[in-house]
Amino acid sequence: MPEGKYHNFNIGKLWNAMEDKRDSKGFTKKQMMDDLNAVNNQVIRMSIETVTGMVGRNNTTCQHALHMCRWLDRTPESFLDGVHITEPLPFPANGRLYWSMPALAKAVKDRKESQELTWKQLAQELNCSQSQVSGLHRITYGVSIHLAMRITQWLEQPSINYIVLI
Repeated sequence: MPEGKYHNFNIGKLWNAMEDKRDSKGFTKKQMMDDLNAVNNQVIRMSIETVTGMVGRNNTTCQHALHMCRWLDRTPESFLDGVHITEPLPFPANGRLYWSMPALAKAVKDRKESQELTWKQLAQELNCSQSQVSGLHRITYGVSIHLAMRITQWLEQPSINYIVLI
């Protein structure tokens, strides 16, 4: 894959936005997480370790990143390096947002076939393993936010096309 072909999802930028909002609200980290989980109608609550750990790993799942984006009222694209997007997420305030892995997998398969690519070629294009893209249809929770955003850029579609309100 040519260097710089896709904009990188910036975990540090997401973390800084979380900290800025927490500071502006005068929240402790526990209060931030309580508010984040309430905004996202979390059935399974996200822990502070999930949020703080993403910085050290420089990674998180697309679902976790989406919950943080929801709390910040920003799209995942607003955290791509070199992209300046300010529109809020176009979803109502109530309800939980979720990446639709079946919709993403179908879009990937359809475009792969229309471009007559092999899974190996697509994996090289997206800088991931072949099993990561060929197995998208089997994913029940989500892929890394980095891969999800490379996929949406390859599809030339905004992430909201693969996000559903549940």
